[in-house]
Parts: sequence; C-alpha cells; structure tokens
Amino acid sequence: MTPSEAHDSAWKRDAGHDAMQLAVMRAWRDQFPTVLAIPTYQKEEREHRLQSWSAEAMFEPRSGKAFFADLAFFYRVEWQREHAHGAVSVDANTHVVVLEVKPVIHSAGAVIRQCRVAQSSLDKWCRQRSNDVASASIKTTGVVAPVVKASDPLVRIVADLWQWGVWTWDGERLDWFAGARMR
Repeated sequence: MTPSEAHDSAWKRDAGHDAMQLAVMRAWRDQFPTVLAIPTYQKEEREHRLQSWSAEAMFEPRSGKAFFADLAFFYRVEWQREHAHGAVSVDANTHVVVLEVKPVIHSAGAVIRQCRVAQSSLDKWCRQRSNDVASASIKTTGVVAPVVKASDPLVRIVADLWQWGVWTWDGERLDWFAGARMR
C-alpha cells in the first residue's frame, strides 16, 4: 500500500470517528494498564502490562495485505522458568488488543466482516512475529474487537455475531458486552 492509498482509504471518515478514537484510546490506557491473557504453553492466566499503543497501527504480514487498526495496544509479560537440569530461562509473551472504532453501526454484518479480516491478518502477523524469534518460548497473540457506542441499537446483534462480544463506549467509560457465545 502506498502512502496515498493509505490516505485515500480513510479520508472519508468524519471527525466523529476521530474524536471517538482519541477518547477510546485515552480511556483504554487509563482503564486497562494490565490485562489477563494465557501465554503460549501456559495453563493459567498471567497479568500482561501495557507497553505501548498506537492509533492507526499498521500491521504488515509477509503474506497477505497490510491492514490498519484504529487502535492497537501491546501488552507484555515475562517470567522465569527453571528447567530440570538447573538452568533458568526467561519466557515472554506479547498480547495485542486491536480495536475497531465504530461511532455508528450501519450494518452489523459489515462490522463483523471487517473484524474477521482484521483477525485473520493479525493472526498471520502474530505467527510470523513469533516465528521470527529464536526462542520457542517467546510468542505473540492477538485479538480484534469492535468498539461501538453503548446507545447504538445494533450493539446486541454485533455482540452476538462476533464471537468475543464488543466493547461499548458511553462517552466516558468502556464496558464489555458479551456475545451470545460467552453468556
């Protein structure tokens, strides 16, 4: 994608999207300085700490098309592991949360399709990033979720169609709205 193509794919968004994107970014950083996720090869959840974030984050898998995420938050956890022979190694996991900001839902199906394509591309990016690291104990995982206004009449439909539910935004706070699979 050229810089001009990147611009042309987003210039029709209105200022309402940008304002919600900024507000959600600030709220997420404040509300979720840590998240629980299950690191690869582990059985229990571990607390991941927020390391960095990006608006309009570009993910560029080697195979497939690059994509932009409205918001991406990068969390990391490290822990020491003792091996039977007495050596100690450091394992690490990065967990990426990608949010697609939707001030208005015009079509629940369109939101779901965008999230599915983004999740597929993010999965490729995470696998490639994990494989690029010499140690098999350092992995990257990720999840995509839409963020919609709490008052949108299509919230429940999107939550039920998207397996992980949606985040709702009331102008001040983010809340999780679980989809049918999670209730």
